[in-house]
Amino acid sequence: MPHCDVAGLSIEQFPATDIGRGMAARYNIPLFDSVGRGLDARRPRPCRRRVLLVGEHGDYPVNPKVSTALPATAGCFEEIVKVFRRSGRSVPVYNDKHFSYSWPDAAWMYRQSRGGSASR
Repeated sequence: MPHCDVAGLSIEQFPATDIGRGMAARYNIPLFDSVGRGLDARRPRPCRRRVLLVGEHGDYPVNPKVSTALPATAGCFEEIVKVFRRSGRSVPVYNDKHFSYSWPDAAWMYRQSRGGSASR
């Protein structure tokens, strides 16, 4: 059993070794096609208590420094920020990896976490 209540999951890629769909079905956790839809779904306010942002391995581009461009950093975080701004409410966001492979994106994420403007 999960050690917490999981309100929903957004999974971007489903490789042959995926266990996410099976675990979601087993524990009756709804799957959403985007982070934003998962936070907005069936609730007047985004998420209940917190958001866990997990940037996992997958088929993503690699930059010239051989760093994988994981979308769960800046791209997914941007969706989370949009929901927070739209609803006027935010909750803690736990990010399990570095902010981004890109310094401008990482700096933007940091500014957002400090209440900065939405523009990049």
